[in-house]
Amino acid sequence: MADENEEAIAQLRALGDYPGPNPLTIDRIVTCRRWAQYYGGLSAHRSDFAYFTESQELSPYYTADELQLIVTGQQVTMPQVVPQLLGFDGREMTSFDVPIVQFLGRHDYTTPTAPVARWIESVTAPSKDVVWFENSAHLCMFEEQGKFVVSLAALLLPHSGA
Repeated sequence: MADENEEAIAQLRALGDYPGPNPLTIDRIVTCRRWAQYYGGLSAHRSDFAYFTESQELSPYYTADELQLIVTGQQVTMPQVVPQLLGFDGREMTSFDVPIVQFLGRHDYTTPTAPVARWIESVTAPSKDVVWFENSAHLCMFEEQGKFVVSLAALLLPHSGA
């Protein structure tokens, strides 16, 4: 790392090869994601993504207690969902009867895009599109809002039957 962040280096080295032969645990995933996000893999070129996490506070529809439930929900859900996701392999799922659209942030290291880009080449569907967000990471819908909305409308409205 260019900034020689000793804490990050130590924690990432302790993971070993990732994902590697060791079991992929929630702790290993969280450690990897923490540093990917710190170095701009969630929000491009930003280590702080408070604009995203705090955005729900802008809604007049949530009380303070309900906002806290979002955090609680994430904490309760992750241990239940992650083991199921770790057992899922969708590489062979390549035929769909519905349009497939992938929105990919060029700087996304939270959910790396290279495997998705390779996978979609093998997909057959009534239509398939990949939209690259060159100035985004994982949160392209917040980082490039205009392009996201225009792409969503242009690519999916024709299939809506409206």
